[in-house]
Amino acid sequence: LPILGVAASFGLGPKSTLAKGLILAVTFSATLNDKTILGSTPAILAHSLITEHGKVTLLWSQWFIAYLPLGIANLLAIWWYIRKFYKPEKEEMPGGLAAWRDQLAALGPWSSAEKRAAFWTGLAIVLWSTDKLHHQGPGIIGMGVGLAATLPVIGAIKMDDLKKVNFFIVLFMGTALSMAEVLRETGAVGVLSQAMFGMIEPWMTSLSNATWVLYWSGFVAHIVLASETSMVSVSMPVIMKFAADTGLSALPMGLIWSMATGGKLFIYQSLVLIAGYTFNSYNAKEIAKIGAFFLFFQFVVLLLIVNFYWPLLGIH
Repeated sequence: LPILGVAASFGLGPKSTLAKGLILAVTFSATLNDKTILGSTPAILAHSLITEHGKVTLLWSQWFIAYLPLGIANLLAIWWYIRKFYKPEKEEMPGGLAAWRDQLAALGPWSSAEKRAAFWTGLAIVLWSTDKLHHQGPGIIGMGVGLAATLPVIGAIKMDDLKKVNFFIVLFMGTALSMAEVLRETGAVGVLSQAMFGMIEPWMTSLSNATWVLYWSGFVAHIVLASETSMVSVSMPVIMKFAADTGLSALPMGLIWSMATGGKLFIYQSLVLIAGYTFNSYNAKEIAKIGAFFLFFQFVVLLLIVNFYWPLLGIH
């Protein structure tokens, strides 16, 4: 909605090239970078399964630092792509900078609830990024800050706001985690591991080769399974089992497999793309084009950071 407001400020409608480019930029930035920060459902689920089934310690700050170059590269690439292929009808808003200032002034000062929300959000980010010092997991911090935000006086969320929350997503996450646990307890994870990696195991001789195999295997699996959450919940325990059986490090393999869900060619592969599609500004063909570009772009960047950046962090 703010994007449509920006387009309206330029005197353009939701079908304009400016609106289409901005909506694509926001939706694709979100669906690409929700893996680089532990904030989205697939990333949080992947983190839980890597630490549980891979028997490794993975801090929020480690995840963020490991993916930081990829996140920056994605933002720069999406800016370049939109500027090149979606040139706006107008380069400047009517009225120029003065009009922007007038609209900003019309919004008025921050309300007390907005200030409290900003405080709790900032505190959560600070605690997440410093978890190496206090050793509190991202889940504990998220629950603590979330509960504090609902308290009287100091909180920013009222009871009416809580009634609007879709708590079924919590049940969905629990179900996905339970499915991974069922696979482990029944031994099915071993059968799936043999079925998935029986033919490609000879190629998994190093982390560099594993990057090629895991990324493109994950891309194919994502097309079939569609949902990022279902793909991660079913396949991540299998990846961790394969790492344990072959002696490869579970941490980088888990990180690579998590990023393999970033490549998308179809709208159904991401809830973010589906949400953006509801504004009726872009079509499936445009998603396929930009998705193909970032599918290969992310692979090249990932290959570089796996071979040259991660060893500096001790991930090898």
